[in-house]
Amino acid sequence: MVKSLSSKLEHLRRKQQRERRRSLWRAIVTIGGAIAITGVGTSSYWQIKGDTQVQIEGENLVSEAAIHALLDLKYPQFLGATPSQKLAQKLESIPAIATVRVSKQTIPPKLTIFIRERVPVALALSAGKVGFLDAEGTWIPSYLYKDLKTNFSLPQLKVINFPLQSRASWTELYRLISAYSAVEITEVRWDESEGLFLKTELGMVYLGSDMSQLEDRFKVMVRLKNLPERFDSSKIAFIDLSNPQQNLIQKYRN
Repeated sequence: MVKSLSSKLEHLRRKQQRERRRSLWRAIVTIGGAIAITGVGTSSYWQIKGDTQVQIEGENLVSEAAIHALLDLKYPQFLGATPSQKLAQKLESIPAIATVRVSKQTIPPKLTIFIRERVPVALALSAGKVGFLDAEGTWIPSYLYKDLKTNFSLPQLKVINFPLQSRASWTELYRLISAYSAVEITEVRWDESEGLFLKTELGMVYLGSDMSQLEDRFKVMVRLKNLPERFDSSKIAFIDLSNPQQNLIQKYRN
């Protein structure tokens, strides 16, 4: 029995020694792996050393040079330490850019930045500044397009005195301009009281400042499409559609 107990204790000691050796080897492997990863991560091979290793895709109106300037990356830039989300957020803060996705490639080290730009649908004037509007009413400063290399055709629609706080109104207004294209509209103008005028093929149309029945006013405009055949448009100051149930033709005074 004594011999059996001694044998069991010896077996237990050997088992504990094996466990200690395994733990030691696991620690060595873990530390070695961490050292190797750190060495690879800080190796000059895994660095972004210049703009040539940053590929921009999807840009059309905003130049690649402007995007690199906005990124303002400091080189060399370790690939693993490059904050993809922060870079995307930085570019998405630019009014001309809608969404950004950043992808990393390790061999060879490269950043690819996928951009979806906003589409300018109107040339706009607001508070003495010239810019563009997209369909959602985002104000895009004109300087963002100063280095254009493409043949950029200016939008035919012009917006005068655009109040920046009227973004929601513009979104609905532009939707209706697109939906009721039977009547051509070339200019949208807000007056000092935020009343809305449209320059159309019918002449000037006044929509008022209440946007609650905006679509009804567009329906009336379509019904008035043949108006120039019955009235001399040169004698009409504007068509008052501020009340869509009662449209009035305001004539110039003789």
